[in-house]
Amino acid sequence: MHERNVKDGGRRGAVTGASFIVINGALKSSMGLSAKSSIVEDGLMVEIMPEKMEALKAALKNMQDFSIGCGRQGAPEPDETVNIKWVDNDVLFNLGVKSPIDGQLMDGIPSIRVHNGTDYRGATRFIRWTEVFIIKSDDHSNGVNDPVDINKLSGNIAKATCTALVKLLDLLATAGLTKLGVRATIHSDNVHVLFFIV
Repeated sequence: MHERNVKDGGRRGAVTGASFIVINGALKSSMGLSAKSSIVEDGLMVEIMPEKMEALKAALKNMQDFSIGCGRQGAPEPDETVNIKWVDNDVLFNLGVKSPIDGQLMDGIPSIRVHNGTDYRGATRFIRWTEVFIIKSDDHSNGVNDPVDINKLSGNIAKATCTALVKLLDLLATAGLTKLGVRATIHSDNVHVLFFIV
């Protein structure tokens, strides 16, 4: 969670950012609240009435902004406001990162950091999978395919790669080759894998 004070049109207030948001549509009208927000761990829980939940679902389905005023029913202004806003796709991440495979810039390419990756241990060194970049391929089939579980697939590729390299870790480190890139292209009928060690 992070919080900062902002000044908007002469009005001063706090803006809070959360790691996640939970919206619960079971608030009872007998509580006398239009909506209620509370901090849960490092996230935000917003309780709203069932009618408001239906309106929120419709707004999300139609990709429309939505505002939830929290506080007493009938109050002139809400105590807090939760705004759900649709924004342009943010592509300002992984700036300057280059692929060790071919030097391709990874600017704006989404990635998944692996925080609890397994250490594959050799005699004196270990290798660990740390990040997966998801590069959209222009060469994809037009057929109907089962959705790919990126986490499971990339985990299996990482496990196979690390297991194969664990006996060579000392040799690779002695040669100064300490960074490994693996690019897998997934098609319905085959998998193509490229390895590059820097």
